[in-house]
Amino acid sequence: MAKTKSNRGPASRPQAASSARRLGSPAQQVSQSAGARRRRSAATKRRSNRTTFSAIGIVIVIAAVFVVIAVTGGSKTPTPSANVVTSGQDPVLAAPQMVDPVTSIPLSVYNAVGVYSQTLPQTVIKGQTPLKSGTLPRAVYVGAEYCPYCAMTRWSLIAAFSRFGTFSKLKMTSSSSTDAAGPNIPTFSFLRSTYSSPYLVFTPYESLDRNQNALQTVPADVGALYTKYDGNQQTGVAAAPFNPTGVGIPFLDFGNVVVSSGAPGFLDPVLAALAGGGPGSTTAAASAIIASSMHNPSTAEASAIGAKYLIAFANYFSADICTIDGSKPASVCGSSGVKAALAQIKAAKPVG
Repeated sequence: MAKTKSNRGPASRPQAASSARRLGSPAQQVSQSAGARRRRSAATKRRSNRTTFSAIGIVIVIAAVFVVIAVTGGSKTPTPSANVVTSGQDPVLAAPQMVDPVTSIPLSVYNAVGVYSQTLPQTVIKGQTPLKSGTLPRAVYVGAEYCPYCAMTRWSLIAAFSRFGTFSKLKMTSSSSTDAAGPNIPTFSFLRSTYSSPYLVFTPYESLDRNQNALQTVPADVGALYTKYDGNQQTGVAAAPFNPTGVGIPFLDFGNVVVSSGAPGFLDPVLAALAGGGPGSTTAAASAIIASSMHNPSTAEASAIGAKYLIAFANYFSADICTIDGSKPASVCGSSGVKAALAQIKAAKPVG
């Protein structure tokens, strides 16, 4: 499995701006922030102070936030804060220029990119009770708006899940402005969004906003999955044998068949290209450029962003879904790009 990078798990409001955070035991319904970054070259991991993973719902704390969502061709030099979304508890609705290109990537693009020579970035597991919601298989995401690795991963997640269903009310935001691993990465937020599909149920949770304040409560059942397959943030111990890297976010569970913690190292070029706000003078403009680059990753702009890595990751996510939903629809699961990812999933040695 490819080496991954992640932020520490979901958290509540930090006691100090410089504090790192951890996720506590789901049984105690506590969590801590994932503010510390894991770098590929680091031999050690930052440790964190314990804070509560208590139930604070979605609270609107911003009185008014104005974000330019129209993409213009102007060359106006932005102010230091012009390239980020400053909203915390209430990110703005993502514009069609951001959503449409990502949710309608041509099949030819997925097939041309395949897995882009990148190895399986996840863990295949065995002997687990299937994760379902009613009669449908279920996929779970736990992340946070401040987390740069979550920010990158959402682009691929939304692209992949849009091949099986439809998102509504996706939001636009940026990762934390103070995260040294990758500040101000333009991205989506799943906060108050919905997803419908005839093939599976997807339940995403954004535990913290981009300012690292408590946002959504992670339910006890999802917290239990996190602890079992990702690890215990109180002790900092990863959940062997399912997680061979380190405890953190984003955490993903596809039907208790494929799980992952963090983002794969092959997204490093994307992290470098998008850190600091990415291309464009506003978050909306940068997001539209990223979306357009995923829709057509052959352009010079797309190459500079590393769009093909995002497409490859989306093919892996698509293959994950195909493993739990009976390989439907055939137009997706039988495509060459997804089959390239499925081949690596099938070749992986399951753990359990």
